[in-house]
Amino acid sequence: MFKGRIIHALYKKLFTLYPQRFRERLGESMQQTFNDLYTERKQQTERGLFGYPINLVLAITILIFIVTFVGGIVVDQYPCWIGVPNCD
Repeated sequence: MFKGRIIHALYKKLFTLYPQRFRERLGESMQQTFNDLYTERKQQTERGLFGYPINLVLAITILIFIVTFVGGIVVDQYPCWIGVPNCD
C-alpha cells in the first residue's frame, strides 16, 4: 500500500507540469485513467507498476513532450482561431 501512495503522489506532482487550462478541462478523466491503468497493471504483474521502470519513465517523458508540443501550438495559434487580424 505504501508503494501505491508514492506512485499517486508522484503522478500528482507530474500532473502539475501540465498547463492549467489543460488540467482544468481534462484533469479528472486523466486521474481516473491513471488509477484504472495502475490498478490493471498491478493486477497483471507481481512486480507492480515499477516492474519495468524504464517503460514508465519513457512513457511519461513522451506524454509530457506531446502535451507541451500540442499545448504550445494551441497557445500560439489561438489568436488566429478566434479571428484576431495579423495574428502571426
